[in-house]
Amino acid sequence: MTSSAPRNIVGPPAAIITVVVALVLLVVVPVWIAVPVGLVVGILVFVLVRQKALAVALRELRSREIADCERSSLDSVVEGLCLSNGFAAPRVSVAELYSPDIAVVGRGSADAELVITLGALTDLSRLELEALVARALCLLGPELETATLLTAAGRLLGRGPFARRYISRYTDADVVVTADLEGVRLTRYPPALASAMAKAKAVGGVPDVSTTNHLWLFGPGSRNDGARPPLEQRIDTLQEL
Repeated sequence: MTSSAPRNIVGPPAAIITVVVALVLLVVVPVWIAVPVGLVVGILVFVLVRQKALAVALRELRSREIADCERSSLDSVVEGLCLSNGFAAPRVSVAELYSPDIAVVGRGSADAELVITLGALTDLSRLELEALVARALCLLGPELETATLLTAAGRLLGRGPFARRYISRYTDADVVVTADLEGVRLTRYPPALASAMAKAKAVGGVPDVSTTNHLWLFGPGSRNDGARPPLEQRIDTLQEL
């Protein structure tokens, strides 16, 4: 995805807001006032969405600061994988959700945050946790900001074809399976990621929230989002390695 993608995501809703504001104002003020005011409002929406995207995404993911009692084992896993594979260490927070899963948000590989569910911290073994984190680290790249912006702009975009086009970049079967394989390449132990997926499937997955579904590695268990391969297929692929 090109560097213009963040602008392409936020631009259309901002443009629509510009037009709507201008049309409403035309009822009561001259066109030479309505158009500039609408343009200013649209620009403000564009700027605010980009500036607040990370905070909005963390709120939508139900993220909270990680407690000291939760940090010790997770920090050693994250630091070990980052040091051995050349990643910049991301921040870490916790989502009060009970299905094992993890999401990644941020402005890029040097400014990223892992949001791990409480279920992953309490239900996964160290090997499974390491596999989950390794898979998440594979998402630290130039598309991370776009995925985060997609959550922040989600309320404006809705579930229409424009939103689905961008979401498919993160839930497409080939993209997801390729990232799974990249994750197990880091740990060299495919059964651990397959086991973590099986536990997530057994619990039922994270809640189905349209603005954040594309961020989770495993996703909601209540439905298939139209592109992401089912966990059974991903588990079978890993077990064949």
